[in-house]
Order: sequence, then structure tokens, then C-alpha cells
Amino acid sequence: MWINPNDVQFVLVRNGEDSEMLLDLMKRAMMFYAQEAQLPLYRRDGTYYLPALNETRGDILWAIENEEFLALSYHNQYLATCRLVSDYKRGKSLLTRYSVHPKLYKTNIAEIFLDRVIAYARKQGLQELYVYIAQSHKPLMDLFKSRNFMLYSINDGHPYPKVCLIKDLQRGLF
Repeated sequence: MWINPNDVQFVLVRNGEDSEMLLDLMKRAMMFYAQEAQLPLYRRDGTYYLPALNETRGDILWAIENEEFLALSYHNQYLATCRLVSDYKRGKSLLTRYSVHPKLYKTNIAEIFLDRVIAYARKQGLQELYVYIAQSHKPLMDLFKSRNFMLYSINDGHPYPKVCLIKDLQRGLF
């Protein structure tokens, strides 16, 4: 399935009533992400290693009210979502909870969404965009590198190594 970029709508989510649908999308995507990256899922106490999988509807409501919760919508369904945790004084933002519906994994949705997130961040006047990715998740690493995100640091922490990638958003540089 290939989706025309003109048929999708990029939105800043402000409606808390969508929190359950967004939480479901994020959890499905994160479970798929863990599987693809061959990450361990559970701690001994029964919680998940990936923080996103431990989030609740209340966490999503808080994020909608206090952060920039972005999504890609197609015929009133969310296809992708992420959050920007921004420090506008420093011109930096952390892109977190980047989620694309697993059924759309082999389509162009991930690229369309990431391009729109980058354009949005630039429009907001941000200068740098950071993202943390499991080092073993090659397809996601390749996606971000294809959009000129560069290696910033490596965290070899437990239970899996993560890399921090950075994108310079200043026009004309990358």
C-alpha cells in the first residue's frame, strides 16, 4: 500500500478525546519496534523496558496538553504519531515516541511523517532535533540517516545500546 502524501493530514493534536486511539497506536508501534530491534520487553517486575509501553491514557492526555503531540491522519484514523519535547530558549527539541502503525511499516508513511515533523520543527524556529534509537534497529536508523540525522552519542546502557542522532535544522546547512 502506497499512500499519496496529499491524502494525509499532518496535525498538532489538541483533542484529549483521541488519547485512547493514540495510546493504542503508540503501543502497537512500540511492540513492533521492540520485535524488529530484537529488544527485551519485560523487566522482572513485569513492567516494560521501553518507557512508551508503560504509558497510560493519562500520560497521553498530559502530553497533548503540555508538549507538541504530532500525528498523521488519514480518513480520521491516525497512521503515525510522535512528541516533541522542546526547549525554545536553546532552540532544541527531543523527538520522542516516534510511532508508525505496524501495518504501514513497508509503506512511505514513515518518510512522509518524518519529513513533516522536520518541517514543523523548522517552522517553530528550532535549530536542532534529537532522537534516541536502539542501535540494533537498522531500518529506523536508516530512515533517520536518510534525512541527514547524524550520530551524536552512543549509550551502551542496559538492557540495550541506544544512539542519539541529531539533525541541524538551520536552513541551507543540511
